[in-house]
Amino acid sequence: MIGKGTSESPYIVSTAEDFIALEGMMETTAENPCYIKLENDIDFSEYTDGYGGLTISSGVQYINLDGRNHKIIHFYQTAGDTGGLFTGTVGGVIKNIELSGFRIETSYIGSNPFPIGGFAPMFESINLSNVIVTGEITAPSLNNGAAVGGIFGKNASSGATFTADNCITKVNTSGGFYVGGFVGLMTSVTAILSRCSSACRINWAYDYGGGFIGWGYGGEHTFDFCYSKSEFGISGTSFKYCGGFAGETCLTTLNNCVTESKFIHEQSTNNTYCGGFCSSAKFTNYNSQILQCYSRASFKNINTVTGFIRSSDGTTNKRPAQIRQSYSAIMCIDCSTVYPFSDYKELYNSFYDSDILTSSADTDGAETTANLKSAEWLRSQGWAI
Repeated sequence: MIGKGTSESPYIVSTAEDFIALEGMMETTAENPCYIKLENDIDFSEYTDGYGGLTISSGVQYINLDGRNHKIIHFYQTAGDTGGLFTGTVGGVIKNIELSGFRIETSYIGSNPFPIGGFAPMFESINLSNVIVTGEITAPSLNNGAAVGGIFGKNASSGATFTADNCITKVNTSGGFYVGGFVGLMTSVTAILSRCSSACRINWAYDYGGGFIGWGYGGEHTFDFCYSKSEFGISGTSFKYCGGFAGETCLTTLNNCVTESKFIHEQSTNNTYCGGFCSSAKFTNYNSQILQCYSRASFKNINTVTGFIRSSDGTTNKRPAQIRQSYSAIMCIDCSTVYPFSDYKELYNSFYDSDILTSSADTDGAETTANLKSAEWLRSQGWAI
């Protein structure tokens, strides 16, 4: 393999064999990451019994991976209590790459929750740009089980940062406990996502599912010009929390974002809470900030619907979501309780024109108008959606 893994002389990876040969060649620090560039698409199709992933050290593996607009394709793995293209914790930079058509399966029964991710099970501070991820992940649907993410399963330690710009996920998942199109579980992580989109299909997550983040707590999460067209297939009568952007999050800021996500429960009686953007935003000293956002989410057989974001957990009042210059055009069929925006909110120049069938709706503080019926109209008024 050409290169020394430095910024001046990066490893040049041309084949799957080159990629596998990186094992043991990447002893790194945050100050001195391993530099890797792809010369061609990397095809794992010859590994019909699967590839166990690039084994790295027990610490954090810091990399600067530049795909140069190439793909890693046909990656298949039968995983245990962790899974991913890399097998440990990854930090650094990943850019200009597509992980295409991967498949990871695990039947592991464990707890605390074990991580499965397309690129790696866990991340330390990471910067993603121009990354596309398509594939499938299957895990048992059980309490406190797998943290499943299209890119990463969960963060390795508190205080990490996660930034993503111009990234796309189209991942189909089945099972898991915390499930997200980008990351399944974030704890005390500062996350900034800009110009990102999610078109995932998240099925039968045990508890939390989100187009970008399954469950996030204790950190600030900002979404700028992001879009979700994720679909959620939900079953069972236990509590479920699903959101087009996040199942649960806190310290949330949404700017110029759009959701067209779909939420369908198989049973008419359930304890499911679904939000067009976030199912739940829980924080006692912070108002979620939402500016020029648009929800065209649709819901069927959902217990409690919020077109944008849920700001109260039902037992302790949280700070109201502050929603400005935003529009709700959700559709609900056979949902028990519907809030076009949020259950606890402050609305400023925001409107809704929703189709709510066989439901009870809270419209307090919102205005209806026949003039706000399409994204085209909003764009004509200068809205960046």
